[in-house]
Amino acid sequence: MKLNKKLLDIERIFEVQYEKKQKEFRELTLQEARLRTEIAELNSRYLESCEIGNARFEMRSIGADVAWNAWVGRKKTELNVELAQVLAVKDQNLRLVREAFGKLSVARELSRKMRLKHKNMLREKALIQAIENSTQTHSS
Repeated sequence: MKLNKKLLDIERIFEVQYEKKQKEFRELTLQEARLRTEIAELNSRYLESCEIGNARFEMRSIGADVAWNAWVGRKKTELNVELAQVLAVKDQNLRLVREAFGKLSVARELSRKMRLKHKNMLREKALIQAIENSTQTHSS
């Protein structure tokens, strides 16, 4: 019974670790989605600004288009660097999630086998007891 309790404790520890890694992975996925959305919105706003005719001429005359283009370039670079960092961490985290899942699977399987073994042992004891009771009843 002690071994069974230890296996259940180990299984619970691995389950908590797996859930933690999954949560971290979900957070990274949300961060990736946010960055991709920001990049797409920036690209969309940039394209819209390029399509504006008269306003673009006025912006050009005061040099705002140069400042805008420079800002867009810097912002895109910043977002892409951040996205690359998130993707690198996410890739490493995925490996850790898989590893945690593997440990949890092994612990669950060991626990399942141990419960099955214990159940079979109890059945065997009950069968032996029934046979002994039966032989004692017939011999009396």
